[in-house]
This record gives sequence, structure tokens and C-alpha cells, in this order.
Amino acid sequence: MATLTQLKRDADSGRMSVMLLWRFGKTGNDIPREMRGVRKVFRANSVGLVLELNGKESTLYTDSAKLVEYDGKTLTFYRAGYRPPTEEERFVLNTWLSKETAYYQKNPFGNSYGMRKDYFASSTCPWMDGMNKIRGKKYCPEKDKVLDYSVRGEMILRYEVFIDP
Repeated sequence: MATLTQLKRDADSGRMSVMLLWRFGKTGNDIPREMRGVRKVFRANSVGLVLELNGKESTLYTDSAKLVEYDGKTLTFYRAGYRPPTEEERFVLNTWLSKETAYYQKNPFGNSYGMRKDYFASSTCPWMDGMNKIRGKKYCPEKDKVLDYSVRGEMILRYEVFIDP
């Protein structure tokens, strides 16, 4: 397995090209025409790779290096993955739920939004508020899982890599 540093070196060498093999479950002619074929890689930048697309530049963006896999022959991108909350995250969430319940018992027509925002902002797990992605994480209450950008989810793109001699 090559490193992300090696991927950037290969991209910056000016000798790298890629061909899209798999895109959101589609292959071959199911991939949009403008994305098929071999595309030159111009360079790497801090957020991904800059590719040639119809004579123009197109950025292949990634949210996290942990969501990219490169072995010198293929380049694969993944969605962020879901994981169960850790004990610490569960504690922060349960503490909030008990505070919210107590608040609404005293103020049945109150609004706990400001109190919620302050609680989570000062907690050790501010992403557990379920409203924003913070430090690459966001709690999803409907799934009772944490969307974590350091955990690989489903594959979204796979490229074949060509390095010119």
C-alpha cells in the first residue's frame, strides 16, 4: 500500500493519468461520457488532485486522507463512515438529555436551543449536538451513530492509475 505522500509525488510528477472504473456503483457506459477515458493529473493540492477535463482543470476533492486508498495501480475514494458513539460521547449525550428533560419539566413552553448550543460547545464532544460537523465528526440522532471522517464508509470512486515512464 502506497502512502498519500507517494500519491502526491506521483501526481506532481506530471506523469500520472487516471481512468475512472467505478462511480457510485456504476461502471463502463453507465459512467457519464465526460468522465470516461484516461484523464491527465496536473498536480496535487491540499484537498485532492487536479485533473484535466475537456481541456480545463477539475479538482477531485477529498474530505480526509483516511478516505483515500492508493496502491500505485488503483486510487479509491470512500464516503465518511458511521460508527456507534463511544462511551464518552454517549455520556455527553445522556447528560444533555437529562438536563433537557429537567428544563422542560420546569418550562414546558420554553426553548432549550441556546442552552443546548452552550452545553455542547463546552463539552468534550461538541459534534454530539447533531447540528454541525466538528473536528471531522457529526452525530446523527436518527441513526444514533456518529458520522466520522476518519472511518471509511462505502466506496464512491475507483480509478485505474497509469504512470508514464
